[in-house]
Amino acid sequence: MKAFDYESCVLRTLANEYEKRYPDNLPKGYFKLSLKPFVKNDSVAQDKKDLLKIALGNIGNVINIEYSPSSLDYIKFFIDSDNVRRLYSRLGEKTPCEKENDFFSFLSSFKTDAPKLSSFISSMVEKRKTEFFDVENIPEARSLLKLAEYSEIDGKSYFIREISAKVLGDSKAYERQRLDVKLARLMKSVNRENLFDEYEDLSDALFLEKFGFYRYPEIFELAGPLYLRKNNCNILDFSFFSSSGMLSSLELGEIDQIENRAKRAILFENKASYYSFLKKRKKDELAVFEAGFLSMQRRILLSRIYKASDGVEFFHSGDIDAGGFDIFLELREIIPDLKPMDMDGKTLVENEQYAISLTENDRKRLERRLVDKRYSDFWPVISLMLEKNIKLEQENLL
Repeated sequence: MKAFDYESCVLRTLANEYEKRYPDNLPKGYFKLSLKPFVKNDSVAQDKKDLLKIALGNIGNVINIEYSPSSLDYIKFFIDSDNVRRLYSRLGEKTPCEKENDFFSFLSSFKTDAPKLSSFISSMVEKRKTEFFDVENIPEARSLLKLAEYSEIDGKSYFIREISAKVLGDSKAYERQRLDVKLARLMKSVNRENLFDEYEDLSDALFLEKFGFYRYPEIFELAGPLYLRKNNCNILDFSFFSSSGMLSSLELGEIDQIENRAKRAILFENKASYYSFLKKRKKDELAVFEAGFLSMQRRILLSRIYKASDGVEFFHSGDIDAGGFDIFLELREIIPDLKPMDMDGKTLVENEQYAISLTENDRKRLERRLVDKRYSDFWPVISLMLEKNIKLEQENLL
């Protein structure tokens, strides 16, 4: 049987301990590494203890350490750049500092015409921030940056395997490298100034749809006098549906013309509220389920409907909470004359029996919006919510 390699094990454990402490909270001069895991009790055979002593002697010939051969309690590893280099050289690896320098050299050399991403990279290099990447995996970092760059510059939506082939040169590379979580974190940081709080609660897959990364086609639900045409022929008449019609995002790109004959268009955050409204919808009303989330394709659809709507009033029905107000503001970026529906103080008071108590986080989010001028339309109801310590979901109005 091959003898246990004490030398490699001790070296690796020393490096792990150093990396756990690096680069902050290092004690001055040295740190101690317990040898107890290697000699767990007195019953360990003497020949194994002798092998450990030999290993420590070999290590001590190259690396500056101190230990007691008689007790084998711990090692003192002395911290200086030369000693750290010798440790990693013995392991056949680069030091954490060298790996970090290689990473920032790569990051500095990554040039892009995407302004947000370029600013983000410059800030990372300046502040020496690494938390979004594995500094030892530069190929993965390059993939993430190329995907973020393509999304910002191209501004279109793609299926995951399609964009993986186009950007990474391999249709399955995105899934094989499991880039969803890291790409979502990166995109949130690159675009943080343009995001509302509700995006923090989305799954990574849903969040990435906002920037055009899709696994499957998106399905839109709407009902009312809306006509979609291709080559001057009706391909879908949404006034035909007694309940809700559906449109795939795959079909959206094929539509040449949209005609909205409604007098009012109401966008619903909540599906239950949407279906409840359909039971009483008038023929001249258009109802759209916007799901409380604006993916790239959903933004395109709503923008095209708005541009095709001459003299149509647009309303949004959302929860009377911070998230509902955020969604309204994001929708108003697409529909500037959008108005809130049943999102005021009167609605809150009349349905107070169905309200929910605010959490501490709810209060903090609402208080931030009271000093943000973008939310000035909602300041009266926000003040009332804080006073009564309640919020109201639209489903409770059914």
